[in-house]
Amino acid sequence: MKQLSLPTFLLAGILLSASFSCKEPGIPPAIEEEKEEIPADDDKFEIPEGPYEYDDALNHDTEAFLKAYKGKPYKGPHKVPGTLEAEDFDEGNANVAYYESDNKSGDAAYRGSHKVDVRGDGNASGGYMIGDVQPGEWMSYTIEVEEDGAYAIDTYVVKGDGSEGSFSFEVDGRGATVSVPMPLGNWSDFTKMATAENVMLTKGIHVLRYCGNTPGNVDRFVFRRTGELKDVSSTLTYPMTMKMSNPLFVDFPSPMYNSWLTGHLYTADASAHVWNIGGKEVLYVYASHDMEPSLGCDRMDRYHVFSTEDMVTWTDHGEIMNAATVRLQDGWGSEGFMWAPDCAYNPEDGLYYFYFPHPENTQNWNSTWRIGVAVSRYPDKEFHVAGYVKGMASAIDPCIFIDDDGQPYLYNGGGGKCYVAKLRKNDWTKLASDPVQMEGLHDFHEAAWVHKFGGRYYLSHSDNHSPSKGGNNMRYAVADNPAGPWQDMGVYMYPQGVETNHGSIVKFKGQWYAFYHTANFSGHGTLRSVCVDPVTVNSDGSIEIVRNWGKAKGGESPLLSADGLTFNGADFNDGGYHYAWFTRDRKEPTVQNGAVKGMETGDWLRWSFKAETSGTCTVTCSATSGAKVLVAVNGQYPETSGHDIPSSGTLKVEGLKVSEGENFVEFRLMSGTTDLKSVSITKN
Repeated sequence: MKQLSLPTFLLAGILLSASFSCKEPGIPPAIEEEKEEIPADDDKFEIPEGPYEYDDALNHDTEAFLKAYKGKPYKGPHKVPGTLEAEDFDEGNANVAYYESDNKSGDAAYRGSHKVDVRGDGNASGGYMIGDVQPGEWMSYTIEVEEDGAYAIDTYVVKGDGSEGSFSFEVDGRGATVSVPMPLGNWSDFTKMATAENVMLTKGIHVLRYCGNTPGNVDRFVFRRTGELKDVSSTLTYPMTMKMSNPLFVDFPSPMYNSWLTGHLYTADASAHVWNIGGKEVLYVYASHDMEPSLGCDRMDRYHVFSTEDMVTWTDHGEIMNAATVRLQDGWGSEGFMWAPDCAYNPEDGLYYFYFPHPENTQNWNSTWRIGVAVSRYPDKEFHVAGYVKGMASAIDPCIFIDDDGQPYLYNGGGGKCYVAKLRKNDWTKLASDPVQMEGLHDFHEAAWVHKFGGRYYLSHSDNHSPSKGGNNMRYAVADNPAGPWQDMGVYMYPQGVETNHGSIVKFKGQWYAFYHTANFSGHGTLRSVCVDPVTVNSDGSIEIVRNWGKAKGGESPLLSADGLTFNGADFNDGGYHYAWFTRDRKEPTVQNGAVKGMETGDWLRWSFKAETSGTCTVTCSATSGAKVLVAVNGQYPETSGHDIPSSGTLKVEGLKVSEGENFVEFRLMSGTTDLKSVSITKN
């Protein structure tokens, strides 16, 4: 999801101001017939002969970067090993020596004219620090390394709002670290530091860049040589296969953004399809890729495809398309911005068609979305860019649906609008009808997915449930026509503690499954992980709520009576990791005397209960003070800033919505540590 001149901070798939150019009729009972004569077969895209061309975007010329760099060292070059004050960044213009997004002027008279927010601070080394380094902002420093080696960079930085933060480093224009978590404290607390390990530096002059992934105040950097120089470039060999459970795919290795380094593989927006491969029923998942370090969703790139025959053992077939290859093969596009994709198999020509949203260019990306299409003889490799679907709405989240008669339909949308158009039966890269805006969808946000059940059409999507209240619900609607009008059928999945949700519903070996994503593993809403759970489709066609929160300890959810309900902290649900509880180290919570001990940032617990009627409730938590928490019912918070556990150890959260039937309450730690003794629920 790449360095951009104007970084953006959108959540994945949130389209703020896209310009739509297709017609918008009042009620579209059906799509009009072909808008032009079907062309001859020689007009259809043909897969090129010869070797497959792909730009893996990992080539980097360090010498060329240093030669082109126009910044000049200030009080330097700075010696390594040694200490470097953050305010002593290089001299030079904006976008050369630094990038500042908000054009603030520092409140300290230091170094004359620049826009970096240098501030005087008595707690900072040398009396100055750089304040409020925002996501996407950076400062460059010319350094002189005395000896080849592996270096640690002790970074005195702080995030003072209680939420998690991170930063990273680049060297000579190439990513040199993974995301490094920031210490928490007040905004002038520079007694703590975070260490970037194993930064490989050769002897001589280099340009170091500090990159903010989240807001933070920065004081200084201390360089220490810790070992011998090592080659960190890596070649990943595919396919890779391993057993895994939710969250999926994170244990596969992934290249970092703009780097040869590898880390966890973060994925989102899963599009699942079942095809017959060699006589076997195989489920394939096409997903977007959140690249680390993330910057909003700008750096999503390098689509991967996964497959399974049993929902237990998964294969990563590797990267199948990226932004660099779109430019190489078809000459358009931006860096990053490879958002939610989809794929379809055409039995008539034996080809796979991969659809992906991508802007025409970087400068005006948000108004120039195209639905790119790539074609391959294989489901998992060698996709050739065939251009984009001309005439489709300038929107995101393509979904391809093939009806029983072989007619392909292309859907996309965003910003509250959802569109559909026919594709030509003999050429799935071109429209056969103008796109129309569909009606009847309730609170449509994005993430359209269409499947068929019992002769009716189902369109599932995310709603506009505020990110500040837990994120998107997933809803579904039904129709007798692939273009609607649609009848809303309600929610089938609650918010997952991340700003967005996007998924697909598919039947595999007799069982229906719902794919979705969370951000539990990373703790960051732009580093998400695909998940999957069974979903029940009733005989009347209704879809039940996906119950992905475990089960009450002992099996039976207690009833919320007029007298209220109290759980010991240790009586959290059965169901294990990802469902009933979550910890970053994947170890089961520590239980002692009915309490859960030592909960840390990012940890959460859930308890199930039943309610006879819908309404609201108050949740009271007994826990040790010094932490900030979110309390939710069914994934929905009354607000998102969190609650500080008071010194009394009793936190009361009011106005939580309860639904008739089964519910769950969640206790999620935003910052600090705490021991949770009990959770009580009372009706309002």
